[in-house]
Amino acid sequence: MKKQDLLTFIAAIADDILTEIQKPEPEDKRLYEIAGMIGKINHEIKVTNYEELIMTPDSQPLVWGCTDPNAANYDPLANQNDGSCAYYV
Repeated sequence: MKKQDLLTFIAAIADDILTEIQKPEPEDKRLYEIAGMIGKINHEIKVTNYEELIMTPDSQPLVWGCTDPNAANYDPLANQNDGSCAYYV
């Protein structure tokens, strides 16, 4: 999947997540559905990154993690921000 296609895919899933959040169903069912949607996004990101590594072997491997040095869980080895940064309050 190309990066632009990946972004379109993620945007569509994000819309689905927002719709799921607003449903009047029990919270545990909504959370289960949302977790599945996030899993699909994670899978496609990993597949896309793997494809990029195969196509450009001279490039630096992608290391996902928190790239914000001000975050509590900063990963100095990460070169791609995965949105997992957490901060002390």
